[in-house]
Amino acid sequence: SRYILGGRDDFESRSRREAAERANASGAGFSEPEQCSRISEGDSINTDLTAPAATLALGLMYLRTGNKPIVSILNLPDTHFLLDYVRPDLLMLRIISRSLILWDDVEPTAEWIDAQIPDVVQESYDELKSNSSGFMPNDEDISSADKEQSEADYPVDWRAIRQFYIYTVAGGCFGMGLRYAGTANPQAAAAIAERLCEFHKLREENDPVSIARKPERPILEMCLGCVTNSGDVFGCVAISLAMVMAGTGDVETMRLLREIRWRCDDDVRYGHHMAYGSALGLLFLGGGSCTLGREPEDIAALLLSFFPRYPIDTNDNQFHLQPLRHFYALAVRNNELETIDVDTRKPVFVPIEIEFKDKSKKKMKLTAPCLLPNEHIISHIRLDSDRYYPIEFRMPKRLSSVSKSSYTSILVKKKSGVLSYVQDPHSRRSLLIQSGGSKSGSTLELIQSFTEDPTLLAFAKYLCDDKKLPTIVRYGSRSGFGNSFEEFCASVLHECQTEEKPDLLPLYLSLYFWITTSESNSIQGASSCSVW
Repeated sequence: SRYILGGRDDFESRSRREAAERANASGAGFSEPEQCSRISEGDSINTDLTAPAATLALGLMYLRTGNKPIVSILNLPDTHFLLDYVRPDLLMLRIISRSLILWDDVEPTAEWIDAQIPDVVQESYDELKSNSSGFMPNDEDISSADKEQSEADYPVDWRAIRQFYIYTVAGGCFGMGLRYAGTANPQAAAAIAERLCEFHKLREENDPVSIARKPERPILEMCLGCVTNSGDVFGCVAISLAMVMAGTGDVETMRLLREIRWRCDDDVRYGHHMAYGSALGLLFLGGGSCTLGREPEDIAALLLSFFPRYPIDTNDNQFHLQPLRHFYALAVRNNELETIDVDTRKPVFVPIEIEFKDKSKKKMKLTAPCLLPNEHIISHIRLDSDRYYPIEFRMPKRLSSVSKSSYTSILVKKKSGVLSYVQDPHSRRSLLIQSGGSKSGSTLELIQSFTEDPTLLAFAKYLCDDKKLPTIVRYGSRSGFGNSFEEFCASVLHECQTEEKPDLLPLYLSLYFWITTSESNSIQGASSCSVW
């Protein structure tokens, strides 16, 4: 905790003193220990250097433990006096670390993000709106001067308030993004997207309220998803949204990310493109076949990869080693579920229902092929369609036990008399055959849409189509079977298709020929044994 809150560094002081004593004893002539020329090295811990790493390390050490005493070390300042002793960007890291420890307490709501903002910051930030009436909306330079003059009348560091507010909101979004990474949770995505739109409005608009609440451009860009020397918050929120919707290819999310990355001017740096490119890449992870895992090692890899401090150029490794950005690959999981038609051996669209082991969670309805949810342990997966034979199976105890390079496939069997969801999305053509077909067109043309069985196709081609029917089997209207043999064959074919009994077609033909033969030959007491 000393490396987060600060204090006297006895270990470093003793080390430097011992090094100086050894140098004097050896006659090297150094009376003072060597010190770094860029970093302040005194008797106290330099929290500007140690706090970021120590804060996140503490969160990873107690990941998902819910340890309240440890969380108390990461409490946020609750007075203006205490705010003066904490760097604004460190509040973002504290909130991220708190969300790692209090994992189960993170809720996918906008209210949870608001709860992370200290009351003193929220109240002061709300005052900026009421104090913005005198700002000029059209001239940013004049507005800034008027703003500073107006703020001088209040004993509050308004510039720090803006920074504290935007950093705490970005930290809450990033913590929620880690908590619901790869789940496509609509509530979490909506809460983060709302904050992303809020930051985008602050960046683009110049009305009095936006000017009053707008922090420095570098800090705002950092929160949105960009970078400069003072940080990244825009990208932090953009990455958070992409982590939640990873692999889904959600159109609305893509439109929002494209809108915020549209700006291109002299202030756009290499880190801008890195943040937005990473967000879009996560959204279409694996071409829509992969998502992000949620095991402890996956969360650590995501935190290491998307640490909210992006570089200015390709050689900038001062705050974060850029090769570590590729560690997100360790958290990628191929959770694709695909349904294969057992007859055609091709992928098909089939509605499915997912049941979780946690009975308090509502059953989820999806359409395969799809990404399996990564939020909870799945208990059962069953087909939720009346066009395919029902099937249900259990998933492995843990999704992480499945190989990263594998996917789950289900063999499905389509019922007779119905079309696939690609051919008939609304069941209109399937209802057509259920009611006996259409008066126009041949039986073969109709039956070809519903089956690929060569026996049934040959039956429809040679026995149901009048043009293809041999003359030797042309019988008139007899025994109540219909007006013609073709109509009789079409009728029994329709019945066998809809009732799932195609094997009865030979029996129907045998009965038909036995009855018609008996009537034509006037056989008295003819036996039906030949039918069987």
